[in-house]
This record gives sequence, C-alpha cells and structure tokens, in this order.
Amino acid sequence: YPLTAGPGVLVAIQTVAGATFHDATTTFPDEPISPFGIPPQVDNAIYFGFDKALPPTMPASFVFHFAGPPNPGGSHHSAAVAWEYLNGFGWWSPLKVEDSTRSFSSDGAVQITGPAQMRQQVLGRVPAPLFYIRVRYTSGQYDSPPKLLAAAWNAVEAEQSETATSSFKIAAGTVATGPAPAPGQLASVLF
Repeated sequence: YPLTAGPGVLVAIQTVAGATFHDATTTFPDEPISPFGIPPQVDNAIYFGFDKALPPTMPASFVFHFAGPPNPGGSHHSAAVAWEYLNGFGWWSPLKVEDSTRSFSSDGAVQITGPAQMRQQVLGRVPAPLFYIRVRYTSGQYDSPPKLLAAAWNAVEAEQSETATSSFKIAAGTVATGPAPAPGQLASVLF
C-alpha cells in the first residue's frame, strides 16, 4: 500500500457487547482487547474514535497485531466483519476498505478510504464527541476468539528483507526495557 497519512488522531477505543460499551482507551495496549467478546457474538463491535473526520476519497491505513499465528493470507474461511462509519444522518454505513486481517483475526493492514460525510457524536462511555468507525462481527465462526494486541493509525506493514546492522549511541544511565525481538518477530518503531 502507498502510505497516505490521514488527518486526525485516534482518541478512543471502545468495544460493545449487546448494548454495553466498554472504554478501553486508557488500558489498551497494556490489556489486550477481545473485540467481539469471548465467545465472539454477532453484532458485537470495536469502535475507533478520531478527533477529525476521515477526509473524503483519501486513503489512510491502520495496522493491527493479534495474538496467534501469522496471517496465512486470503479471507477467513468462516468469520466475516463489516467496516462501518457513523454518517451525517447518524446511521452506520459501509466503509470502503482493503482488509488483510482475515476478518480481524490475524496481523495485517486495513486501508480505509474516507467517506463523503462523517458525524461527530458522543458514543458509549467516552464523553467527548468524536468521529467513529467500527468493525462489527457479522457472521461465521472464529477458530479462536480474536485478541487485539496493538493498533497503529497512519501506519504501514514493513518487513526487513536484508540483514542490516547499525550502531546507536545511548546516553549514559539509559535503561532499556522490554524483550529484544527475535528474528521474524513483529516489532514497532515510532518516529
């Protein structure tokens, strides 16, 4: 995918099971999210709230990392999701997406093309009016419930294809945290 950075900041992440919203904004990614519940239930969803509307016809991308085996490619054999946005009339409408996450179950990227008009609204447990998109579980069965470990807005997937080494000067007294990634393991870099 070409990288086009959409305006706005991802401000809130919520899930809904039945009619009950759960605000995961302050706990994610420290606490992974089961976006459709355990077990997943049809019409449960995960909501992403932005401070600005996605611009019409401009693609932007999300990259997702899930617990479990790597993405084998193709669509999921059974489970299906719908990507939707809150339109100007306050209804949920389909979003134009290219989704490589196998129905939100495997690592991958989702390229989203902004809709003509989004509605800013207070939704669920987040008191601020935001522009929301959601991923709603619509049908089928998952092999195991999806568990979302990371989500990055305005990101792309990248794979190092050649061995590379670099030296970096680290200030005295700096304490490194976290495990070192193993070869082939997903790693995130923020700039």
